Amino acid sequence: MPYDSSILIKSLLNTVCSGLDKDLVLFFDEADSLSGELLTAFLRQLRAGYVKRARAARPFPRSISLTGMRNIRDYRNKIRTPSETLGSASPFNIISEALSLHDFSFAQMSALYRQHTEASGQRFDDGALEAAWNWSEGQPWIVNALAREAIVKQLKNDFSVPVTQAHIDTAAETIILRRDTHVDSLLARLKEPRVRRVMDPLLIGGNLSGASLLDDDLQYALDLGLIKEDSGNYRPSNAVYREAMPRALSMSFQLSLPPSLQYRWMDGEILDMSSLLTEFQAFWRDRA
Repeated sequence: MPYDSSILIKSLLNTVCSGLDKDLVLFFDEADSLSGELLTAFLRQLRAGYVKRARAARPFPRSISLTGMRNIRDYRNKIRTPSETLGSASPFNIISEALSLHDFSFAQMSALYRQHTEASGQRFDDGALEAAWNWSEGQPWIVNALAREAIVKQLKNDFSVPVTQAHIDTAAETIILRRDTHVDSLLARLKEPRVRRVMDPLLIGGNLSGASLLDDDLQYALDLGLIKEDSGNYRPSNAVYREAMPRALSMSFQLSLPPSLQYRWMDGEILDMSSLLTEFQAFWRDRA
């Protein structure tokens, strides 16, 4: 008998739970990687199974956690229209709590690196700690990625060599250029119209001071961890994001440059501002 895909997940969980003598708590990692009709079908099955969990013949997980970059409230319009939600932030009307993994403090980041030192003997000098903080501002994935890039990739697990500021700076540049999984996933969000409406003014030098936190687009960018508030203004959350975002948004323009222009105003790896401005002045005079 063929399976009905519209109830497949719910039926599977019913079956699993019926064979257990204890309640099941279920975690779905990267739940927000689903989209469109697939996301809608997934959420509807979880809601239907949970609502009917009290029926003896239809046991269901006692609690479900959807883990990802987005808050559960961003799913609600996928299930029903706003007029049908009755003001609930949840597509299920059963949400208990939305939790966010906050950035590390400098002390927490240092303590994490110190655990590596205690286990291996390899230390991070003060410059390395400062550089790691300046690049990451405690963003958990970046904190770990910087250390891994420096220790595993650059130093080849030679624990006798201390990690320095130069190692961390090189690691950050490599992560940005290589667009590791986290960075690539993050940059994919920049294609979303609601994110662009927030990021575009920030990246061209504007700010969002005075913007209401009730604004869905702004709150969405905050929930994703793309931006943070700093003394009443908003900015990219850390230096890695600040470097990676403009590069990603301008990538199509970079790729469209003819070879004759790609390195025209470069002096080695440094931008020759004098030549660039002289050329721009000539261009402006010809077309003014």
